[in-house]
Amino acid sequence: MQMKISPIINQPAKSDAIPELAELELSIVMPCLNEAETLATCIRKAQSSLKKLNVAGEVIVADNGSTDGSQTIATEMGARVVTVATKGYGSALMGGIAAARGKYIIMGDADDSYDFANLDEFFHKLQAGYDLVMGNRFKGGIQPRAMPRLHQYLGNPALTGMGRLFFHSPCGDFHCGLRGFSRDSVMSLGLQATGKATFNLLWTYLWMPCVTLPFTKGPIGLPVGIQLVGRQHEDAALLDIAAWARSALT
Repeated sequence: MQMKISPIINQPAKSDAIPELAELELSIVMPCLNEAETLATCIRKAQSSLKKLNVAGEVIVADNGSTDGSQTIATEMGARVVTVATKGYGSALMGGIAAARGKYIIMGDADDSYDFANLDEFFHKLQAGYDLVMGNRFKGGIQPRAMPRLHQYLGNPALTGMGRLFFHSPCGDFHCGLRGFSRDSVMSLGLQATGKATFNLLWTYLWMPCVTLPFTKGPIGLPVGIQLVGRQHEDAALLDIAAWARSALT
């Protein structure tokens, strides 16, 4: 499916209860794992955006097994808590997106690294018909120590440049986690990955194919995988090896 993409430069009190089957305009989804320190701030900013936009909306906290009371904080702030049992950043996102009731969805991390208080441009672009709206931290401002220097000055600009060159994408920050999309568009993609693409960045920078296979679970239930890395331009060979390894591990 060809998606219409737009780049974007980057309620204090409890929200009113939303009927379970209400039709909403906007859902703001935050994956969460032990974010008690910053979660309330993120929810407050998201609620202020809904109030400023004057739209029927909801704030969803997709909790992935927090043990620091994040769920209680979200409930007391008036957010809707969705429990996602399957571990992984991708799992939390998919669970939150699947539970969203809004026509449009804006997602972002709950660590206060993105400004949920300024979602106007995202929402207006979505209303204009764009399927995907991406943030741009390079134009919106990067706070000191908010991004590793390797990512800020080499990795992210290089990957973004390649994407713009080879795929004619207008996006200026391919790895920005603040994104908006229409619910229908994202659900049609059939998303399945339960992890986070960040863990593949090193090999992507080197133009080397990589495949991560699930293997076991750690002490707190998080998945532990085996990452296979191939030589440049040997994607097919790596996939054959990965298929053999997967059959041997199961």
